[in-house]
Amino acid sequence: MGRDVIGLDLSCSELQGTIHSNSSLFLLPNLQQLNLAFNCFNSPISSGFGQFAKLEKLDLSSSQFSGQVPHELSKLSKLSSLDLSGNKQVSLNTSVMRRLVQNLIKLRELRLDGVQMSLVLLDSLMNLSSSLTVLSLNGCGLHGNLPYNIFRLPNLRELSLICNLELRGAFPTTNWSNPLMFLDVSTTGFSGPLPNSIDNLKFLKHLGLSQCNFNGLIPASFGNLTQITELDLSGNNFVGSIPESFGNLRKVTYCYLSSNSFIGHIPSSLSNLKDLTFLDLGGNNFEGLKAIKTVNENEVSLKYIGEDYYQDSVMVVWKGQERMLERILTIFTTIDLSCNKFHGQIPKVLGKLQFLRELNLSHNSLTSYIPSSLGNLLLLESLDLSSNMLNGSIPMQLTSLTFLAVLNLSQNKLIGPIPQGLQFNTFQNNSYIGNKGLCGFPLSKKCRIVEPPSSEEDNDLKFTSGFGWKAVMMGYGCGFVYGIAMGYLVSKSRKPQWLHSYPKMESWKKGTDYCSWDGVTCDRVKGNLIGFDLSCSWLQGTIPPNSTLFLLSHLQYLNLAFNDFDFSLISSGFGQFTRLRYLNLSGCVFSGQVPLRLSHLSLLTSLYLSQNHFVSLETFVVRRLAKNLKMLRELHLDLVDMSSVSLSNLTQLTDLDLSDNHFSGEIPSSLSNLKMLLYLGLEYNNLNGSIPSSIGNLTKVPQIFLRSNYFTGQIPSLSELKDLNLIDLRFNNLRDRIPNFLTNLTRLTKVYLSYNQLTSQIDEFQKLDISSNDLSGIVEFD
Repeated sequence: MGRDVIGLDLSCSELQGTIHSNSSLFLLPNLQQLNLAFNCFNSPISSGFGQFAKLEKLDLSSSQFSGQVPHELSKLSKLSSLDLSGNKQVSLNTSVMRRLVQNLIKLRELRLDGVQMSLVLLDSLMNLSSSLTVLSLNGCGLHGNLPYNIFRLPNLRELSLICNLELRGAFPTTNWSNPLMFLDVSTTGFSGPLPNSIDNLKFLKHLGLSQCNFNGLIPASFGNLTQITELDLSGNNFVGSIPESFGNLRKVTYCYLSSNSFIGHIPSSLSNLKDLTFLDLGGNNFEGLKAIKTVNENEVSLKYIGEDYYQDSVMVVWKGQERMLERILTIFTTIDLSCNKFHGQIPKVLGKLQFLRELNLSHNSLTSYIPSSLGNLLLLESLDLSSNMLNGSIPMQLTSLTFLAVLNLSQNKLIGPIPQGLQFNTFQNNSYIGNKGLCGFPLSKKCRIVEPPSSEEDNDLKFTSGFGWKAVMMGYGCGFVYGIAMGYLVSKSRKPQWLHSYPKMESWKKGTDYCSWDGVTCDRVKGNLIGFDLSCSWLQGTIPPNSTLFLLSHLQYLNLAFNDFDFSLISSGFGQFTRLRYLNLSGCVFSGQVPLRLSHLSLLTSLYLSQNHFVSLETFVVRRLAKNLKMLRELHLDLVDMSSVSLSNLTQLTDLDLSDNHFSGEIPSSLSNLKMLLYLGLEYNNLNGSIPSSIGNLTKVPQIFLRSNYFTGQIPSLSELKDLNLIDLRFNNLRDRIPNFLTNLTRLTKVYLSYNQLTSQIDEFQKLDISSNDLSGIVEFD
């Protein structure tokens, strides 16, 4: 078969040892593509590779080669792609570099990342092939001045020179126009101002200039780079203001401008960047935020987060002034405004950024309290508000941030007890140092218990012992026909805590507009109460069906998560909220069965019942939920007992996605009853045992996802799945041979079997991933 082989891919095959120049590998004279990447040869690159006269693509990356690049590679005159990257023990000298440049005139891609090129004179790069589309020389130890002509290669699409500390250069000021899409010279000695000619790079998507010596103003023409998605200008000496033309970069998702000397206001045009998810402006001299645009109040209407990227028309306080922000981006994942000159309050509107994972406002001059709305950032992993002048108590709502791994509130003027529970039990003293008024764990300073005032006149809300909602009457304005009684739930087994134990209710003052109360959201047109958030408020007791809570007939959003309802039942009264779209009862110490009346919530899009260990879900309830909740997009049932649920009865189910949960045990054979399934997703669980053969009865399913579990044994016969076009079994413990029946499934084009313990071979597919198995052998061919 040797003379017919034109392509050979043995990447990620755990190959070891030396490839000698007389290896039978080199008896493949017609070879056009050879990939030996990600192996472990621990030997020099053989000169025998120069024998492949027809070779067009050669990939030896990350295979632990060593020694000099052999000059014989320059004989591969038909080579269009050469990748030697990731071999840190390989070196390249000027002589070989000149030969490669001179002879490889068809070269389109050259990747040498990590190859030691400190001995290469950069003038040897002067005559690189005009066909070159990719030049990647990251971490090569280059030094000297980079030739200008490299920037003018007519077909160059990717130029990456990252981490060459002694490499110097500047961008051309004229005649700079090519199809560059990726340009990164980060952590080099490049310097000078950005030329106006940079706006000729109309196709540029990635621009990385971090940790260089660039200086001067950002030219207004920068806004012409309208295709950019990733931008990093951090760690330079740029000055002046960010030009308003930045608002033209509408496709940018990552924007790093930190550690420069920018001044003035953050331009209002940044509100145009609807795809922006990461913004880092730290370490500059910004002073404030500007209003974004004038609002046409006749066109403003409330939008639910998730229906659009923005929350319209929000009043915020910044620098002591109220400003109308019409389009507040809600898809940010990281915001870093540290080390600037911001002052005033932290805007409550930050709590609307539902996808935020990192927030850094440290080293500014922010004052007032920490807004409890930050407790709504349920995906937040890092929060740094250190070195400001914040006062008041730490909101209890922050304990609902179950993903929070980093918290720094140090060097402020915070007072009161440190909230306890969940992630807050993991933080150390250094999260709170420099706040003399704080007390409680983990600090050594104990908190003094303050008893509630005895006079009812001094109480804004009435407390009693025993369970129940204790009424505080709120007078409704015109347009309302009744008032609603609300109150706290307190346990008869404990003393009532004073107001500071319930931070959201600090703003609940009789005689004030309830729409301004923390945790309360009103319809801005009619004034109806449509949102109620009392999560993490230390509520205790029961919620009976006749509770006045259920008189909130306009309620669309209800969050009671992470309270203590003392193993009481989930009230059937929740089924009365016929307008409800969001219901969160997670972590509330409920017990018993999920009430059937929840299936009446036909407008519900999100239902959270997770982390209620003593709550169970019955099959007939599941069936009714599936039938009635047609708009449901999010269903969270983590740790709910579903042991009695039989999915086999849901015979009309077409899509079953139980991925990324904590399911364990074996796949029940009754799964085969779901004859209508068009999608099966069980990946990212703890399922084990063999994959049942009955899965082969799902004859209509085109895609099966079982990756990242603990399945063992053989892959069962799936020969009857004639419509199957994708199967993903990666990251399991499957053994034995790869079954031949896979080749008989004519529509099967994508097979993912990597990271198992499979052996043998299999015919070609459009996409076949069998890396990291037990395929073995020596690179020898007869």
